[in-house]
Amino acid sequence: APATAEEDLAEEEEEAAASPSTDMPDCPPVYDPSQTYSAGSLVEVHQQTFQCRDELHEPWCNEPNWSAEFEKRDANAEELWHSAWMYLGPCAPVTLGEVMDMVALVEEIGGDV
Repeated sequence: APATAEEDLAEEEEEAAASPSTDMPDCPPVYDPSQTYSAGSLVEVHQQTFQCRDELHEPWCNEPNWSAEFEKRDANAEELWHSAWMYLGPCAPVTLGEVMDMVALVEEIGGDV
């Protein structure tokens, strides 16, 4: 057993580094203001993952820019707009090599790309 808190933390860091579960998840599709998002939608912005919170926030997930005009339709618009996307954490961008591997696999099994 580790003798000090420092050794304990070092041991935990080593275990975490060795564990594949600490790998960052692949990034979801990049946020696109021309798309329509629903509750639960995942998007990527600068290699960070965000999720559209719920049905209450859904309309605000589809408003890329704030406008004071929104307050005419909902008195809580500003709060809802600012909290529409929940930050989930960093993600790993899918590389071109990974995309090419997926394309090759699909072609190998006779699928259309």
